[in-house]
Amino acid sequence: MYKSRLFAVIILTLVPDCFLFSQYKDCVSVSQETQVLTKGTKSIFRCDIFYNKEKDAIVTHHYYPVEFIKMANRLGETKIYFPGTNTITIEQNQSLSTTNELLYYFINNKVSDLGLSKEGFKLVNTTREEGLVVTYWQAPASLKVVNMIKIVFKEVLPIYAEYLGSDKKILKKIYYSRYTDYESFRIPLRITEISFDSKTDSTIRLSVFSDVRTKEFPDNNYFNFIIPENAKIGN
Repeated sequence: MYKSRLFAVIILTLVPDCFLFSQYKDCVSVSQETQVLTKGTKSIFRCDIFYNKEKDAIVTHHYYPVEFIKMANRLGETKIYFPGTNTITIEQNQSLSTTNELLYYFINNKVSDLGLSKEGFKLVNTTREEGLVVTYWQAPASLKVVNMIKIVFKEVLPIYAEYLGSDKKILKKIYYSRYTDYESFRIPLRITEISFDSKTDSTIRLSVFSDVRTKEFPDNNYFNFIIPENAKIGN
């Protein structure tokens, strides 16, 4: 009888841990700070991202400078909730699918083309330069601004991308750096984008990622966030 009771106590003790493990299996969270510098002004944006790999669902809690929660799935169904006004906006578009998010490609180890094939780009050339692999992707005819994208890989990971116009003018440069290993993936903790808006102006966008977690998530995580039933549809 004593052994039976002891066994029951052990089982009841383990149930919460097992439940939490199954609840957050294949989940990843990451904090992001983005600084945007354009026309002499700097803007800062901060958010926490919660990605469920099994469902391809992403919940992003933007908390600075404005608080709102964005929920999206692989079908492109997107909901944005504003706690301050208790309002929600809803949109559905395949371009908003979570499978188009950069985080999706790195966490799922799908960085060979960063989704260009799915967008209609075609690989037209591959070269090797000083130990690096350089790939060139031709844009689909439907794109009028971008003509070619160049991606440079080091040890199968993208470290640089270049967007070219029809006149071979550079439209954008992207640098991927500070790669860090996690349980089953590697991601860059720093992404710098430079967009050349005109001959004299450019926009610099620096995204820094931190506190990457695959387990031991805080109790106030947003993986299971539910929009209040009394939220009103906003404009």
